[in-house]
Order: sequence, then C-alpha cells, then structure tokens
Amino acid sequence: MPSSAWNNVIIPDAEKNRLSFDPNSGKITWNIGDLAAFTGKFLPALKVTFQLRVTPSEVDRNKVMNLLSNIQATGTDAFTGLTITSQNISSISASDMGDSSFNAKGSSVK
Repeated sequence: MPSSAWNNVIIPDAEKNRLSFDPNSGKITWNIGDLAAFTGKFLPALKVTFQLRVTPSEVDRNKVMNLLSNIQATGTDAFTGLTITSQNISSISASDMGDSSFNAKGSSVK
C-alpha cells in the first residue's frame, strides 16, 4: 500500500495509539496487547476502523482496486506460550467493502 493511501483516521479514538502504519513497508500493525479468554465469543470482539485514500490512475480503469494484501493476525497464547497465527487473507478489494451505498455505485474504477 502506498504511503499516500494512509489517511490516519482511526475509530475508535481509544485505538489511535495501538494502530500504526509504516510508510516504508506499507504495513499496518494493530497492537491489541493482552486479550481476555473468550473475547469475540462470550466477550465483545475488539474492532478498529481506519480510512484509506486511493487515487486511481488510467491503468486502473474498469478494474476493482485492491486495498490491502497479505492480511494476517499473530499472537502468543499466554497460557501455553504457543504462537497463534491466523490464515492469510490474500487481499481485500473495493468490491469486498460492506458499504451498501458504495456497492450500489459500483466498485470498479470508471
């Protein structure tokens, strides 16, 4: 992801110090710290939203814009000491967005 895509808008405000963007690697890191057992099952899941700004070029015309790639979560289980790694999500594109007004207008560059 080009550094110009990072808009530095993070919601909720409480997550602003835990979500970072490295413009050299294009990597977004969310350091959630300790996560209580059963979070997301019996306790509310943690969520963060961030904004990207993408300016398509002529070569992007009639294509769906890829927004993020190689998405993966990694953590250490405090009880077992084992590293836990999620499955890799190869990419998220504009067509994957869950915004009904966005999707109604189409997700490819016109």
